[in-house]
Amino acid sequence: VSEVLTLIQTKKMGRVPVILIGEEFWAPFMQWIKQEALAHKVINEEDIALFSVTDNMEQAFCVVRDRCKIG
Repeated sequence: VSEVLTLIQTKKMGRVPVILIGEEFWAPFMQWIKQEALAHKVINEEDIALFSVTDNMEQAFCVVRDRCKIG
C-alpha cells in the first residue's frame, strides 16, 4: 500500500483508486498516519485523500466506478 501511495504522491504513477478494506484491520495504520506521518510532516492532509478505508463493499465499488468512468 505505501509503495503505491508514494508513487502517486510523487507523481511517478497516475492516480488510481486505493481502497483499504477492513476499518478495524487498518486502524493501527491510520493511527500511525495521523499521529506520526502527519506530525513529522512526512505527508500532508491532501495525501490522506489518496486512499479510502471502508468495511462497505458498495462504497468501495462506488469509489472504483467514480475513478474509472469509461468515455
